[in-house]
Amino acid sequence: FLQNKIMDTEEVPFPCPLFGNISESRKYELIVVNIRVCVASISFIGSLFVMTLIWLFQKHKFFTQRLILYLGIASFLSSIAYILGRVEYDPNDSNSTRFCQFSGFLLFYTDWTVLLTTLAITVNLLLRVTNKMRSERFEIVYFVLSFGIPFFIVWIPFVLDAFGPSGAWCWIRSKYDNCDSFYDGKVLQFSLWYFPLYLTIAILFLMYLLIVVKVRLQIRQWNGVYNPQVYQQQKLLKEEIKPLIWYPVIYFAVQLFPLINRIVVSADAPKFPLFVLHVTTSPLTGALIALAYALDRETIRRLNWRSIRANLCYRSSDQIVHPYDIKETQEEEFENSAYLLYDIKKEDQFMNNSEN
Repeated sequence: FLQNKIMDTEEVPFPCPLFGNISESRKYELIVVNIRVCVASISFIGSLFVMTLIWLFQKHKFFTQRLILYLGIASFLSSIAYILGRVEYDPNDSNSTRFCQFSGFLLFYTDWTVLLTTLAITVNLLLRVTNKMRSERFEIVYFVLSFGIPFFIVWIPFVLDAFGPSGAWCWIRSKYDNCDSFYDGKVLQFSLWYFPLYLTIAILFLMYLLIVVKVRLQIRQWNGVYNPQVYQQQKLLKEEIKPLIWYPVIYFAVQLFPLINRIVVSADAPKFPLFVLHVTTSPLTGALIALAYALDRETIRRLNWRSIRANLCYRSSDQIVHPYDIKETQEEEFENSAYLLYDIKKEDQFMNNSEN
């Protein structure tokens, strides 16, 4: 279906063909872009799903859930940027040029936010595991790091007029419209994205290994004579780490094929199968975090019509419901239930009253 639709398209999306001659490249480029948009649309829905559940069950009251919310927001914006990437570029049309530049700017910004929110989650895990430190007081730092710092970085390409058609979509361009090499654009690609990206991924990987090793060591130390205090510490640590542990792994997974593809493309030898793998995995972050979030035990328990209806009624009513006493410590919150915002008995009582 995609191929038939593409063959009916007479316009060439971008002036410089990626794969061989213009007519052949047109077909493959549009296949790549359409796959990318389809996957991004799935991630758009997935990110929206995560944000909706966090809002519905008021999980944003918990710090670790707010970190997941920040990642969901970043993935949501990134999905929009990937969807907008399917543009027809005309160098003689000023509106088309400006939209392509905006699309490249938005994609560059949101890619940075997804990377840095993943870094913030991993740093929080590391501090919690190695130093037993609760890093809620650093939340504003995490937020500024994730959404503020990229805003200053992504303006740099505008200085050199570097946003434009780049391969099959708009980003930092590496060629002029006449297909001559744009050296400044290549320098910006590697200095502002690829080098920081792979350096950060290496740091994330090392931190993740340290987290895994530290957790295993602590589990071994906890084995032995039963101690209620030690058992409670073990339970709290597991409940706080468990919801976050998969998100760095997701980022590693979705960046694998883009890394391989960019290495091949940098040698001026683009391969269509690698591009397909690139565009299939790169926009997939939102869908995968939705899957990881939905498979969480507490989320599964609450994903039923009765629970959803009860929380919607709570949201729409004037009744103020507190899941815990305001003086409860965070440890006590986790002791009762890691992320349970409303007690089931209260939900049952509310539903029975509403039915009566």
